[in-house]
Amino acid sequence: MADPENVPSPKLSVSEQAAQLVQLDAKSRQEMILAAANSLDLVRALSSETLLYTIKEIGANDAVDLLALAAPEQVRDILDLDCWRQDSLDDGRLINWLLLLDEGGGSKLAEWFLHTDIELLVLLVKRYFEVVRQVDIEDDRDFDQTEYFTFDDQYLLRFRGEPEPILHVLIERIRALDYRMYLYVLENSLFELESGLEEAAFRWRTARLEDHGYPTYEEAQDLFRFVPPESVHLQPYTRAALQMHFASGDEVVTPPD
Repeated sequence: MADPENVPSPKLSVSEQAAQLVQLDAKSRQEMILAAANSLDLVRALSSETLLYTIKEIGANDAVDLLALAAPEQVRDILDLDCWRQDSLDDGRLINWLLLLDEGGGSKLAEWFLHTDIELLVLLVKRYFEVVRQVDIEDDRDFDQTEYFTFDDQYLLRFRGEPEPILHVLIERIRALDYRMYLYVLENSLFELESGLEEAAFRWRTARLEDHGYPTYEEAQDLFRFVPPESVHLQPYTRAALQMHFASGDEVVTPPD
């Protein structure tokens, strides 16, 4: 339970209330936010990093209500920070976040795909689905359509491995909300290279993190590498000699140039 003395006063501005919330532990922070009349404003006044660490400390499954209040840009930043391992997308983490977004309300998943990089959407389809154009197999009598499903009778899909139901939901919602995006994602999954899609998504992610002041992976390795003490040669520092200036009577003392 939060210390009553640390509870943000409603008389403060939203940014001032958010600054006080950061001083609380994660569980108390969530309690104070969800109990506030302006909970949406408070969550969106937090930095993406603070929101991510709050969710992590509480436990993602217990912080769905908090995630549901996040701005689309905060969600995108959180996934940028948590779903990449060096320059490789961590599919498992991303899918877990998509499940949480869907649990937070139908609109949260839609907000995410409408604000995320199109290359990332194509990459997910490329990795998890086999996509076939209906027109390409019309004359193929040996093609078994019973193994596929379709949303529009133009593209047939089936999972390449173990089904991930949230990805089925994702594609269905893309089709319902933005049919042009749906066509673009499925069509480009047919001929784009997986490596090229991942590289493009990683470049967008890196650019956003650099805007927030994060170094690249290579820069971070160089910045935080171990330096053997014996390899460091410091120049001795010589303190400048002090000069005393005295004044007599009403004489004004002025510092030397």
